[in-house]
Amino acid sequence: AFVFRKNAERLAIRLARKGYSVKISPKYVKGVLFYRVLVGPYIYNSEAKRVAWILKKYDLPVKIVND
Repeated sequence: AFVFRKNAERLAIRLARKGYSVKISPKYVKGVLFYRVLVGPYIYNSEAKRVAWILKKYDLPVKIVND
């Protein structure tokens, strides 16, 4: 998640170029607006975990969410 939308857009473009389905989702956390970069959706949790493992190899912080 990023405070600046431009940073979220840069990561989204980078992931989309690698073939991932990506969207940016704004969310307030304790009164601060963050831009989350979401990859997916995935029907099965096992698939989400597999992709999360791959993204961690790119040194990206990863969290699986059910939105």
